[in-house]
Amino acid sequence: MLFDVVSSNKLDREQDSFRLMMLLSVNPAIRKEMLTRVSHIHLKSLKDRIMEGLATSGNELCAEISDVLKAEESITTQRDLIHLLAMIGSDQSYEIIAAKVESASIELKMIILEALSKKQTEYAVTAYLKTLTDDNENVRLKTLEYLTLYNDLKVLNKVNDTVSENSFHERSLDEKRQCLMIIANNSSDLKKSYLYEIVEHFSLLKNRKFVETQAAAAMTLGILGDPKHKPFLQKHYKRLTAPKALKEACKYSLELLSR
Repeated sequence: MLFDVVSSNKLDREQDSFRLMMLLSVNPAIRKEMLTRVSHIHLKSLKDRIMEGLATSGNELCAEISDVLKAEESITTQRDLIHLLAMIGSDQSYEIIAAKVESASIELKMIILEALSKKQTEYAVTAYLKTLTDDNENVRLKTLEYLTLYNDLKVLNKVNDTVSENSFHERSLDEKRQCLMIIANNSSDLKKSYLYEIVEHFSLLKNRKFVETQAAAAMTLGILGDPKHKPFLQKHYKRLTAPKALKEACKYSLELLSR
């Protein structure tokens, strides 16, 4: 009877809400049943109350959520369960979220990456290092967005490896720029000289993708916001043999540094 009321979104009386919260806290069978039904509740205020009630069970609920996640095919239910694990916020709950990333669809990976960003953990780093080499560009870009929050040697080494690959030049401008930004933000001035090397590299073939990498490096120097890079950028902006895309990137960075 209680589940019929919940499913119809009519649980709006305070006494019904209190009764449900009590049942969720003391009855494992009801908790597990609610895990599979919570996604069918469309009234946001009611759904929020139920999610909060479930989250109070803490680590006690993690194993149950993990079991349901393994069997569940609905992306909506999986999304809600991942959010619930993030609400619990324990190491155990984040370990479960991170473990799900390898078998997840692209849509679910994006949900997992966002959930992992709620708290900096080793489990999040492990998951991000896996999705950094994902086949899908949007997944890689989202991963890089969250990796900018980490000052971690494993992250820096993995991004360095990515930039060193021959295929790096084939990636999009946004992806190149984010990779280079992570390297620059997590490195000494000696490492920032790597950006100079990319900009200065001369290519007789003027390969469009390689020039795009040069432009990404020049733009990164501007985003870093250090005026000491201005002479270098000015030199390459004025260089007669510099490709148009590189000149535009140098101009963009010089304007940033002059603000």
